[in-house]
Amino acid sequence: MKKAIVLGLTVLGLLCLSSCKKEQGQEQPGARQEEQKKESQKETGKKENNSKKTHKFVPEDFIPGGGSEVLQTEKGYYYLNSGNIRYKDFATGNDIFLCNKPECRHDGNEFCVATNDKYVICEMRLYNGKLFAVATETTETQCMYKLLLVEPDGSTMDELVTYMTMERTGQVPAGLDDFQIHRNLVMLPFAAIDAQKFSDTDAYGTALYNLDTGELVYLDEEPFDRENSAAFSIQGYQDWIYYCRYEEGKTRLHRYNLTDGTDETYTMLPSFAGIYGIKDENTVVYMKCDGNGKAGNEFCVCHTDTGENEIVSTLMRKEKNMWNDGTVHEEERMYSAIHMTMDDTYVYVFGKEERGERRNAETGEWGPFYDSYLQIYDHDLNKLTEYNFGDVIAEVVPELETRYWKDGKDKEYKFIYKLPGLYFLNGEVFCFVNGETEEELVYMVYRCKQSDLLAGTPVMELVYKTSVAINK
Repeated sequence: MKKAIVLGLTVLGLLCLSSCKKEQGQEQPGARQEEQKKESQKETGKKENNSKKTHKFVPEDFIPGGGSEVLQTEKGYYYLNSGNIRYKDFATGNDIFLCNKPECRHDGNEFCVATNDKYVICEMRLYNGKLFAVATETTETQCMYKLLLVEPDGSTMDELVTYMTMERTGQVPAGLDDFQIHRNLVMLPFAAIDAQKFSDTDAYGTALYNLDTGELVYLDEEPFDRENSAAFSIQGYQDWIYYCRYEEGKTRLHRYNLTDGTDETYTMLPSFAGIYGIKDENTVVYMKCDGNGKAGNEFCVCHTDTGENEIVSTLMRKEKNMWNDGTVHEEERMYSAIHMTMDDTYVYVFGKEERGERRNAETGEWGPFYDSYLQIYDHDLNKLTEYNFGDVIAEVVPELETRYWKDGKDKEYKFIYKLPGLYFLNGEVFCFVNGETEEELVYMVYRCKQSDLLAGTPVMELVYKTSVAINK
């Protein structure tokens, strides 16, 4: 029997998209892109090849899924690449460093907004037409956690607040990428993890910063302590910020009231692991997870007005299998989710990966398989459609299988796939696929129309592929 190609999956989830309005007197990022193009041509001696802009989603040096979320505006989007802030313009296709300073070479100098070496930028958010970033600044003796404000035209980067300072004693900063902004309140979880993995020196905390008043408070009496639990799975809705914390051996859902500062706690059904969405002020939809707490297989509802919980349905999907007698049967199988998100219309549920070897329902041949389902529901939790993103991966499996077997069974050929990002941008869906063989790293981007995905019939088009040799 053939060995199965080893495949792996990580889904980070759907991106909540924001809009960015041009303010009066404010220069847009594209205003300096001609200068950047000219400087680039001076350095490389090459002119830009306009034909490369066709269906171009990423620049040549971009590693799909290697940066942070993509932040969409009406005219383009911002993203982090290797810690640098970049901007891509929809109309022109130009991709530039977010720096509006003439003659800047974007080489990490202290005046460059995009590549400033003073800070290590961990994550960004787009809020009310402004870019906010969490970052660390390190000296010989201290590490400081900071919230930065970046003008969307790349003209300035300012420090809003230092929300935690720790002495450099072998710990490294962590947990900064889950911050959220809602109604001018910023919730900032943070942690310090011992570099030598001695957990007794780890510390955690969650800060709240008011953009209107500049007030900084903390959820815990001791702002930074190993007994704390940092907030995660943070979502804003109306007058509340919802978040989860791990307390007394369980994951509990909290709701922080922005009006009076009170905090409510809800006890969910056992095995809740922080996978939830907000339907309305009295209804939270969430997943009841399996035994290890990492994947959910039952839709549940918490009624926040009464505190009651109920199981609504079990997640199922259909699968065609060929039995030993050669007959093909369509069977329902339980479906385990690792992520869920909601917008104003739909509930998106990302499935836990399944991989291994099975018989092809059409040919009867044994071979490797890789399943990763996205299911889409309405707000009443009726399933509308589903799509197996494993089909995207399967397009290249035959090629890999040939390479795997060409040297015989004695040589194991390693190939690992990951799906680190799925983004809705400008009416299209971009699926990031990363691969690793013994010789190289492979990076690909597929795309389809969002309307086709919602209909369950997406046509996935490969729009970007590159590879990097592994140095041994």
